[in-house]
Amino acid sequence: MQLDAVLAATLGGLLWAFGVLGKRIGVEGASDDSKQIRATITIFLYSLTTTVTPFIDLLRMDRAAVAIPLQDEAWRAQVIFIVMCGLASGLGGVLGTLAFAWAAGANSSLISMVENGCYTLFGAVFISLYFLQNPHISMYVGGALIISGTVVANMGQSCCRTRTDQTKGDSDSDSASDLSESTDEDCSVIVPTRLRKRCVVLAVLAGTCWGLGPLGKKIGVSVAPPGHQHAYTTCTYAAYISCTAVVPLCQLLVANRQKLAESLGDRGFRWQLVGTAVCGFISGIGGLVSTYAFSRASSDGAAIAMIENGVYTMCGALMIALVFKERPSVSQLFSATLVLTGILVSGLAG
Repeated sequence: MQLDAVLAATLGGLLWAFGVLGKRIGVEGASDDSKQIRATITIFLYSLTTTVTPFIDLLRMDRAAVAIPLQDEAWRAQVIFIVMCGLASGLGGVLGTLAFAWAAGANSSLISMVENGCYTLFGAVFISLYFLQNPHISMYVGGALIISGTVVANMGQSCCRTRTDQTKGDSDSDSASDLSESTDEDCSVIVPTRLRKRCVVLAVLAGTCWGLGPLGKKIGVSVAPPGHQHAYTTCTYAAYISCTAVVPLCQLLVANRQKLAESLGDRGFRWQLVGTAVCGFISGIGGLVSTYAFSRASSDGAAIAMIENGVYTMCGALMIALVFKERPSVSQLFSATLVLTGILVSGLAG
């Protein structure tokens, strides 16, 4: 595996992780009635801002260079697959942001680990299947570690809920302040089991849909001739990322107008959207860099996907934990260690 591809994948994953933080910022403090509409607004704005970087890059590029992929029949034949992967990724964005909305304040960094862990794994699997690649044994080991970390993260939330219920049952005669302190030691916010399961299911579905994103980008740059990776990277990413906004846009068009007006009329929420937009712009740069990494790794697409998405997973969860002061439990730290180890092991492929 080429060193420049690994470095680009790592940098791309790091910058892309700001997108996780941006989506989490957008749904912070949402009430039960406004969670869905705010999640829709947030993911739509995020999707729009991620398109800024590739289109700026297109405008500054030489027209002759841009024309090469546009006139290439091999690349144009792949556009339909790029579009389909972009639409699926956009659906994943809606589901993932909704999972954040329902988990906000209750270990949302772990929800990020679940959805992005699935994203990391399925992104590599889809690429391996489509391109008939036979991954290195370290890829299987890394994938198993990432899955284990995701399972432990979910188990950690379940255990947190069980301990909280026991605390509540054993301390009915205690004061409210004592109960609050006990609850804070186990979990930042009590999450009903039904809602916790909903968040996990949404996170898994989101990660699966997102897993088609790396495949779409890899398909687009796989036909790039030597010396023209930049043009193919930018055109592919611009086509892909534009399609990710379609599903959020459709959902926004059919949204309840009254709830939409109420949310946009909230000054605090508008400031949150500014944070989402900034993170989306940074994330767009990361997406462009990560797509370039695929163009530099002709036969190691699955490994590149595992590396960049693994970095994205870890950094995204860490940013959320730090910004929103979510205190990780022992099981959460253990799950993070498993995912990180999986990333490092998968990087040994090739």
